[in-house]
Amino acid sequence: MVFRKAVFILLLSYTLNRPAAATHWTYDDVQKWAEDSPECAGRRQSPVDILAPKSFKAPSFLFKNYGLMNVSLENTGHSLKARLHLQQEEQRPRLAGGGLSGTFLLDSFHFHWGSEDSKGSEHLLGSCAFPAEMHLVHFRRKYGSVEEALEYDNGLAVLGVWLVPGRDSDSSTRGVLEDDGTSFSAHTTHGLDQTSPQQDASNSDTSLKEDLENDGPSFSTDTTHSLDQTSPQHDAKNLVATEDDHSAAAKKWFRALTPSEKMLDNQLIAVDLRQLIPFDDRAFYRYNGSLTTPPCTANVEWTIFENPVTVPLRFLKGLRALANKEGELLSNNFRPSQSLGKREVLYSGTKPKKFPLCTRPKKSHASPCTSIPSLGSFGTVAPGKCPEGQDTSPADLHLANATPTYAKRLRWKRRGGCANAVVTLEDRLLKVAFPGEEAQWELSGGLLTTPYHLNHMLFRWGSDHHLGGLSFPLEVQLVHYSSDSDDVVVVSKFFQEPIDLPDVLDSLQHTEPSRNRLLEVVFEAAQELSKDPGIEEEDIPSPDVSELMGDASSFYEYSGTFPDAPCLGNVTWMVLRTAGEIARTQLEELRELTDESGDKITSNNRPLKQLGNRNLSLRVNKKELVHEYNVMLQRPKRKSTDSGALQQAAVSMQLLCLLVLVSFFVARLGLVV
Repeated sequence: MVFRKAVFILLLSYTLNRPAAATHWTYDDVQKWAEDSPECAGRRQSPVDILAPKSFKAPSFLFKNYGLMNVSLENTGHSLKARLHLQQEEQRPRLAGGGLSGTFLLDSFHFHWGSEDSKGSEHLLGSCAFPAEMHLVHFRRKYGSVEEALEYDNGLAVLGVWLVPGRDSDSSTRGVLEDDGTSFSAHTTHGLDQTSPQQDASNSDTSLKEDLENDGPSFSTDTTHSLDQTSPQHDAKNLVATEDDHSAAAKKWFRALTPSEKMLDNQLIAVDLRQLIPFDDRAFYRYNGSLTTPPCTANVEWTIFENPVTVPLRFLKGLRALANKEGELLSNNFRPSQSLGKREVLYSGTKPKKFPLCTRPKKSHASPCTSIPSLGSFGTVAPGKCPEGQDTSPADLHLANATPTYAKRLRWKRRGGCANAVVTLEDRLLKVAFPGEEAQWELSGGLLTTPYHLNHMLFRWGSDHHLGGLSFPLEVQLVHYSSDSDDVVVVSKFFQEPIDLPDVLDSLQHTEPSRNRLLEVVFEAAQELSKDPGIEEEDIPSPDVSELMGDASSFYEYSGTFPDAPCLGNVTWMVLRTAGEIARTQLEELRELTDESGDKITSNNRPLKQLGNRNLSLRVNKKELVHEYNVMLQRPKRKSTDSGALQQAAVSMQLLCLLVLVSFFVARLGLVV
């Protein structure tokens, strides 16, 4: 009796502790999942690499209650999960059709993502990955819950949606989409219309009747149109009828789903569920698999939509900023693809895409783009309260006031693996920052004894600095920091329109110079920020700084102050003397940008300051040029000291010319006589 009691206690302890143990898993060593969840090492596992799908004809999906829904976001420590908030269970979203084996109810949805765009999705397409993947988890209606459905074959159905980054703008939906959500629907019944060219009425009605008979009267079996009428959120007058409108609406909802600490667990968010999945729900892949996390139960009917959904860049960035309780980022929370074995992947659609919109994983692992390194300390004086005599910037730089010296050419070398930059538009300044655990660009040359790392770029139109009293339409300031000290180096580059040729040569020149392609992506992002004040920043491909700076063999150097805070420094300024080119249209676009108040930023340069007693150096990379500049700068002095001798020489020359003329005149008179 005692023995049997002891065995019972051990079995009870094992049963109670097993689920808890199974929750302690990470993506660091996926192979260990099977130690607590043996089914993770079994067959029919997910995800898979979709390589050679087999075509099949499926009826249209039937969506009910897939309209506006309140959800809350939860950081589970492994993913970002959206939970549904229902007033009544009858409002729970339902899914049938599409070749599924029955009617399924939506439990929740969650996300998987990577630290960079080349990875993140769990399912691969042609061995390449998408930046993120969303899973909408459904359980079979008759089982009542996910927990109960886990005990039965085909108890779960999951919709997989690949996500790709795009612009944050949703301007195409203005006038169609209202903030209160009443005009959103509506496209939730897409695919239910019998006029759909993909739908075969006889096959669809037959298969749906068989499916629905197994699970009870969750849908009307008369016509698919009756589903529109039974849903209070589906109004035919408010349909989002085009793919562009649907895509713009999806961006709006994903922007609302962008995670932040304030939103997690304590805020309800209204989203239109149907507009989170692709507009065309008829093109998809289907196979039988498993959950992609422990316990890896192999009872899932998988549907992976072929067309990805474009989400705002800020949404992906919000995912990549999430961390667990230990402070470790949740990025790369995807399970590697599993063996397909003897299973088949089916494809429902016109023709599988040969060139999928995904990215093959990089061979080398790049450093993740994280926060922007701090510039350190620049003093304690508050901006706007500069002490008397404080050295300030900018200044008017004159060659006559400069001391020519030899210095190496300035050079920028790409270092870090991060290939993204962050564009912001605030305080009337256009700023491009370079994040990454390792600096993206390293500056050397001049008289620098240690390398400096690029932190951000600032755009000023017109220019802060002047050269010999002349200003430029654009000045780009590159702010660098040193890892060994608090010193800051700012390198300035001027940009101007190409000088027009004379009118007689108009046929040889373009009426509009080509746009600066390196700055084009920056200006496009700035326009998006200007159009929508709700967008705080835009991610862009990191511009090639070395090519943008061009000729850096000659520059002025002086001691000034920090460009963002006029009284913080000591900062070394290096102002390049060779200007780059920019198109007139690009300058006009800059002047059309607006600030937080909606006012155009026609200019954002600062007033000039006197150099005073500060030293101004002219750095050139050739010693013979140093000598020539010194000789040239000394000529005005020789002219002033030898002015008397020059005047005497001029008088002598005039007398000599007069004597020659007189002699010539006398000679001619002699000949005449």
